[in-house]
Amino acid sequence: MRKRAAFLIGIGCILLVASGSFAVSNHLESRNAAIAVEALSAAFMTESALIAEPVHYTGEGDGNGYVEAPRYVEPRQSIFIDGQEFIGLLSIPRLGVSLPVNNNIDYQILRDTPCRYYGSAEEGTLIVAAHNYDSHFGRIGTLVPGDEITLKNANGIVYTYRVSEVLILANDAVEQMIAPGDWDLTLFTCTYSGMERITVRSIKEDRV
Repeated sequence: MRKRAAFLIGIGCILLVASGSFAVSNHLESRNAAIAVEALSAAFMTESALIAEPVHYTGEGDGNGYVEAPRYVEPRQSIFIDGQEFIGLLSIPRLGVSLPVNNNIDYQILRDTPCRYYGSAEEGTLIVAAHNYDSHFGRIGTLVPGDEITLKNANGIVYTYRVSEVLILANDAVEQMIAPGDWDLTLFTCTYSGMERITVRSIKEDRV
């Protein structure tokens, strides 16, 4: 009995150390992610400000009657920054976060920024995934119906959403995650166990 008790205590100590190591690692990754998104958000804001305006006839100026064309002359689906493709800047005022959304998704990209998991803002089917860092989606489970979320796309158009539901889905509930429903934007992140997904459904403001 004493040997078994000592064994269980030893296992408990190992798990405690492992838990502490995980917490420290997660904190360091979260801090690094916060630094990355701050720089990328600033770059996105700069690039998205360079939106094309119509080239107006003035009757004077360059001799041809036209003002100089701006840098971008066609609507854009995304903005490239340091070789990465971003579709928008996601802001959650209640949480004080503003995050660029990468158009592609893999584990390495997720360590820096949220990623488009499925769909598009234009079609009202956009799903965005991110790590559970405090600087990313770690606190989305505290959102409540009515909270505001905005997405500024590559053309400077801002979509405003209101949270409609916060729910928990299993980590393998892919069909349920992407199933059409009464929502226009979904955000999700994993729980610390990795077995579930904290999921936030939102409705575009002009539909609220």
